[in-house]
Amino acid sequence: MSSEEEIEILLRAAYPILCVYSHEERRVEAALVGILNRRNKKYGYNTPVFYWSITEGLMALSKNGPVKTEKIQNPIQILDHIGESDKPAIFILRDFYNYIGEGAGVTAQRKLKDLAYFLTQSASQRHIVIVGPYFEIPTSLEKLVAVVDFELPNEEELRKIVQDSLLTVRLENKWKKLQKNTAELDAIVRATQGLTAFEAENVLAKSLVATKGIDTRIILTEKKHIIRKSGVLEFYEPEGGMEQVGGLENLKHWLLERGKAFSSEANKYGLPVPKGVLIIGIPGTGKSLISKAIGIAWAMPILRMDVGALFGSFVGQSEANMRKALKTAEALAPCILWIDELEKGLGSSNKGGNDGGTTSRVFGSFLSWMQEKKSPVFVAATANDVSQLPPEMLRKGRFDEIFFSDLPTEGEREAILRIHLGRFKRESENYDIGLLAGATDGFSGAELEQVVIDGLYRGFYNGRELANEDLQASVVNTIPLSKTMSEQIKELRAWALARARPAGNLSDGEEKDSSPRRGRALDLREVL
Repeated sequence: MSSEEEIEILLRAAYPILCVYSHEERRVEAALVGILNRRNKKYGYNTPVFYWSITEGLMALSKNGPVKTEKIQNPIQILDHIGESDKPAIFILRDFYNYIGEGAGVTAQRKLKDLAYFLTQSASQRHIVIVGPYFEIPTSLEKLVAVVDFELPNEEELRKIVQDSLLTVRLENKWKKLQKNTAELDAIVRATQGLTAFEAENVLAKSLVATKGIDTRIILTEKKHIIRKSGVLEFYEPEGGMEQVGGLENLKHWLLERGKAFSSEANKYGLPVPKGVLIIGIPGTGKSLISKAIGIAWAMPILRMDVGALFGSFVGQSEANMRKALKTAEALAPCILWIDELEKGLGSSNKGGNDGGTTSRVFGSFLSWMQEKKSPVFVAATANDVSQLPPEMLRKGRFDEIFFSDLPTEGEREAILRIHLGRFKRESENYDIGLLAGATDGFSGAELEQVVIDGLYRGFYNGRELANEDLQASVVNTIPLSKTMSEQIKELRAWALARARPAGNLSDGEEKDSSPRRGRALDLREVL
């Protein structure tokens, strides 16, 4: 059910007060006018739509634009006016959430509460609609109002915006060509998904001014800036695919299987859309790296959610940020929603703190969305400290699977060293990879990368090409995290043993015990 259909049902059910969460008050107003026009035509009604603002007073929305009816600029007086009116009407109160929040005056709250009871008993259907990007409904009113999250523009609306943008600047021929070239039109529509109608109009206008046409590259560039302004989501440009990830073969295979489930053939086969994956493990073992690589493997955009940025200083802002982030992700679907270090923002240590329950509400809305979502948004979440994740997050139904990313085996370490040497334009055949892999037992992927980088610094300082001895010296001078945090790693492995699937494999016969050895690193000390 669309948000417009939901509003229509609530109006027909005679709900007295509707709270609509949206940044697009004009689009909400247009939807209300459309709903009433259809109803008026069908049943022969003549129900008008009014809007009120503290700057303009009470205005009637007509085909020819808004018409001032009453010079009422006081928020209490507009409520009195609605109560005294005896004809069916919809009253849109712009920015009225500023006068009814928990920190606002109690007079408007009491007045609105009285009015809700009065309108419910009244024979004439009058409705109040409060529109805003975020606001907190006071406790005294939360049982008396209906809440609607207004969706971002769908594909049909975006096509109309593209058409209007071209016809406005008299480019009818370009629009006719787009109608014939449906692939190009679909690409433009996809490029504008996730934007409000106002933002879409602006980016299209920018493209038209810059190129005398519509260039999806300009739209996507501008779109990245617009989404980044929210402070919660940003487009992420991955630097490499699965081939740039060493090890984690079980997880790679699982992801490649799930990647095919987004196709139309999978839908016909009866496959549900994958929900997501939670990757728990030791820091530096490639959790974030493989999360970013999914986008290239599946040819989908990656949206990175900054969980810390969700929490705002204003009342209701945090919940609104979460709703907006999830709505944007759904509008951009199919896409990857990447949440790094999930426990730091939504972990149990933050839940139920001294924030008035804000974290609990944000956490609850995210869990509900994960459980109920139907849109093809794949959540790739990572976590280092599993003890901070609440049980509700880990149970089946939230994520399709939970993987544990352990320290790499000797064979995986060889692959990782080859990848990082290749990144810095060095041929791995020129180095004793086997010796290095054997000497780095207990090293994470990030630490192996640092071995290569430190070796490059050492070789450059000595005025020579990178040599085996530079890499070996880096190994000897590195104390891995597995040694400094051996107790925590032992606990994490014990937890994952029966609760998560291994992301890598043990096919090379190396046993991963709870106290990683330095092994042949001692031999390197003797050599050096």
